[in-house]
Amino acid sequence: MTIEEAAFQKQRPDFAKFPAVGFTRHQHDYQLERDFMDGQFRAILRVKFDGQVSGNVIDNNTGEE
Repeated sequence: MTIEEAAFQKQRPDFAKFPAVGFTRHQHDYQLERDFMDGQFRAILRVKFDGQVSGNVIDNNTGEE
């Protein structure tokens, strides 16, 4: 079980509220992207329409995950 699966296993997304907090709709999911630590990193959170959650953290200096 991934960290995302463990954290969100009992949650159900309310997609109607997603745009109000900054998520954008894509073909297969909603995505939220935010820089943090003074812009050093970018977090990308994806929620598929079936409720599956995944995320990545990217180093903005190198572009590596």
